[in-house]
Amino acid sequence: MLEHPLLMLALAAAQPNPNLLVSADWLASHRSDGNLVLLHVAREKTDYDKGHLPGARFLPARSLWVSTPPGVELPPVGQIDSLFEALGVSDDSRIILYGDAWSTPRAFLSLDYIGLGDRAALLDGGITA
Repeated sequence: MLEHPLLMLALAAAQPNPNLLVSADWLASHRSDGNLVLLHVAREKTDYDKGHLPGARFLPARSLWVSTPPGVELPPVGQIDSLFEALGVSDDSRIILYGDAWSTPRAFLSLDYIGLGDRAALLDGGITA
C-alpha cells in the first residue's frame, strides 16, 4: 500500500466531532432552548403515535428518499429544505434526531447535504435513553 503524506497528515489531524451525539441528560438540560428542534424519525406515523419524546416532531422517513434508477437517492435539495423548514428547522436550529435505526442516519445525511450537518446530532441511545 502506498503512503500519501498529505492524506496521512489529514487523517492524523482529524478529530472526531464530539457534537454528533447528545446524551439524554444533555437533552433534558436543553429542552427549553428556543432553537432546539427534536425530530422523531420513523417510517410510519403509528410508531410516533405509540410514544415520542415531549415536543418531538414527526419526520416521515419515506420523505428522505426517492426510488429512481439507479436506486434509492436523496430527494432534490429544494424538497429536503422545504421538508425540514415545515418541521421548524432553520439555519439557527440545534437539531436532535432519534427514532428508526435505519432512517435516522439518513435524516442526518439529508441535513448535512443541505448544509445543516454541523447543527444536527443523534440522541445517544434513542428513545429508550
